[in-house]
Amino acid sequence: MSRPGGPVLFDLHRLVPVPAEVLRLGPGHPDALRWLWTHWGTTWPLRHVAHRVEARRPGGKGRGGDLAASARLSLAFWSADWTPWAALQQVRETWPALSLTVRPHYDDG
Repeated sequence: MSRPGGPVLFDLHRLVPVPAEVLRLGPGHPDALRWLWTHWGTTWPLRHVAHRVEARRPGGKGRGGDLAASARLSLAFWSADWTPWAALQQVRETWPALSLTVRPHYDDG
């Protein structure tokens, strides 16, 4: 999903692209919403995405064993319906060496 002003960090459409035939249906079409829920776990793109990169010491342990160097990217975002669990599962399958931890925070107000 293109945005005015350039690329979006952690863009679900780049990670798990919506097929052209689904895009042609429009954002409110029941079949499009069903596809988004099934493949992204939410029915809207993520909003207010912020990030922080933390360097890690060389020689750390990762999912694949010893790492020469590593880093941690922390993301914070707003999701319309729920954590984008389906998209995150696809990311895990596509990049198995990538370690993901999700900590949802729900606003009480």
